[in-house]
Amino acid sequence: MQANGTLSPIPDLISVASHELRAPLTAILGFAQLLDQRWTRLSDEERQRYVAAIIKAANRQRRLVDDLIIVGQCGSGDVPVNVEAVRCAPLIEQAIEEVRASDPFQSIVADGPPELTVRADTGRAIQVLFNLIDNAAKYSPEGSTVKVSWEHEGAMAAITVRDEGTGVPLEDREHLFTRYGRLQGSAIRAGRGALGIGLYVSRGLARAMSGDLVLESSGPTGSIFKLLLMAAQA
Repeated sequence: MQANGTLSPIPDLISVASHELRAPLTAILGFAQLLDQRWTRLSDEERQRYVAAIIKAANRQRRLVDDLIIVGQCGSGDVPVNVEAVRCAPLIEQAIEEVRASDPFQSIVADGPPELTVRADTGRAIQVLFNLIDNAAKYSPEGSTVKVSWEHEGAMAAITVRDEGTGVPLEDREHLFTRYGRLQGSAIRAGRGALGIGLYVSRGLARAMSGDLVLESSGPTGSIFKLLLMAAQA
C-alpha cells in the first residue's frame, strides 16, 4: 500500500459502493445470460464452469454487502460470531478463490501447515481473509504476487498477507483501521474501487473472535498484514 500521509475525505459511499457491487453483478448477469441463451449448446462441463463462476461472483458481492452491514456493528462492539475449531487452509483457499473470481490473473501463493486449526467463525474468518487478500491485490502493481502464509505463534495462529506495494508511512498506519480509513494518494490499481471500510471491519471481526489484525511492517517493497486467531487442537 502507498499513502502520502494525509487522510482523504469520507468517500461518496453510495458512488463507490455502487462501483464495487457492479463488478460481481456484471459477472453474474453475463454468465446467467450465457446459460440462458446457449443452454442446449453447452456441454455439462461448460455449464458447471459458468455456474461456479456465478457462485464465486455472488460470494464476492455478499462479502461487500456484509462489510457494509458490519460497519455499524463494529462501532457498537456488538459483532455476532459463532466460534468453532476450523482449519486455516480451507479458509484461505476459499478467500483466494473469491478474489480470483474478479481478478483471475492475480498471482497468489499460499503456504502453511495443513493441520493448523484455529478457533474462529468460518464465514467471518473468510470475510477477513478476503478483505486482506483483495486489498493486497488492489494496492500492488500489475504482475506482482500476493503471498499468504500461516504458522503457530504461541497460543495464536498467525496468518500473514504480503503485498508488493510501496508502503504506508509509519505515522499514518493506524488510520488504515479507522472507518473510511483509505489514505489520500494511495496507489490503487486502475479499475478498482475502495470503500475504506475493509480493514476497519476486518479488525472488528478479528477482535470479536478473540484475535487481532495488525499491520506488521510496511516499506518500499511491500506491506505485511497479520491476522491473529486463537489456535485450537487439530
